[in-house]
Amino acid sequence: MKRIEAHIVDFLDTVVLIGSGSTRVLGRLLHGLNTERVFIVADRAVAGKALEIRRSVEEAGLETVYMEVEAGEAFKSLDSIVGLWRWMIENSVSRSDFLVAIGGGTLSDAAGFAAATILRGIRWCNVPTTLLGMADACVGGKTGIDFDGKNLVGAFHHPTIVLCDTSFLETLPERIYRMGFSEIVKHGLLAGHAFYKWLRDHSHELRRRVMDAVEEAIARSLRFKLGVVQRDYREVSGYRMILNLGHTVAHAIEHASGYTIPHGEAVSMGLVVELEASRMLLGFEEKRVAETRRLLEDLGLPSTPPREIDAAEALKAIMLDKKRRGGMIVLPLLEALGRPRLMRMPVEDAYRILLDAWRRVMAC
Repeated sequence: MKRIEAHIVDFLDTVVLIGSGSTRVLGRLLHGLNTERVFIVADRAVAGKALEIRRSVEEAGLETVYMEVEAGEAFKSLDSIVGLWRWMIENSVSRSDFLVAIGGGTLSDAAGFAAATILRGIRWCNVPTTLLGMADACVGGKTGIDFDGKNLVGAFHHPTIVLCDTSFLETLPERIYRMGFSEIVKHGLLAGHAFYKWLRDHSHELRRRVMDAVEEAIARSLRFKLGVVQRDYREVSGYRMILNLGHTVAHAIEHASGYTIPHGEAVSMGLVVELEASRMLLGFEEKRVAETRRLLEDLGLPSTPPREIDAAEALKAIMLDKKRRGGMIVLPLLEALGRPRLMRMPVEDAYRILLDAWRRVMAC
């Protein structure tokens, strides 16, 4: 089992455990954090495993309050937050209690926000159940809901404990499993040659779910992201924006598809387009663009946007949204492996560059 400890900001420390069965130590970890009662909210899709976690917490001598929910994208709503607040208040929540969220990103986003706001904030534990959650979304502290737009209401509230129990991945549907690789590859590009080369060398093991390799990929990915988060937890300096590499185009693809293309696949396509933009603007090596396309494909991900999506219209929609925020946009691009650069430019310039890059990728 791999263990990562990180000091996030001020008095906030986080421990991350990565490995099959890591959730079995939750009760012991909570005992050391001066808590006697644990609120557990779980996605109904993983109810069997969640009940095992509940039993292990109770066997450690802690009281539990348990609830299952349908945790699709619709769960990231004000109604869901009110439901979580009411559930905790009706069960006499106190500031020493812990909230444990077991599920995917939508559940952890909402549950983390509920933890941030109930009684002005209680501690919480994130138990991600997908590769995307384990390798990226489980750390960083961003919580929130969709309200008149995606993620417009939320808070920075980092989990005290993160348990990446890779036994969840053994039965994950293939498409959902693969989607986590896009964020891992993004972190590899940003981190530099060593991580990137390791991914290329181990891509076939990762695709086949060889768990030693998967756990190493998760650990490398989280160590990198935590290092970025520690430098700019609340996105004050702007440095944390490097983690948005690939996401400007990804959001355009998601929006244009009516959100039928999952986030992980959209990020994969977005990475290739934005690496091509990096080549055009900053001289990022052409061979690295080609290598990354092959790497994503080896990991079972799409490397080009669907031809039925009109690039000009897709980018126009996302650029109009950015333009309402002041007419400027910051694009995170790469000069080379491990050398990100934040490019602040007028929205119109970004639109032209990304459209050109998109069309070049489609022509290859």
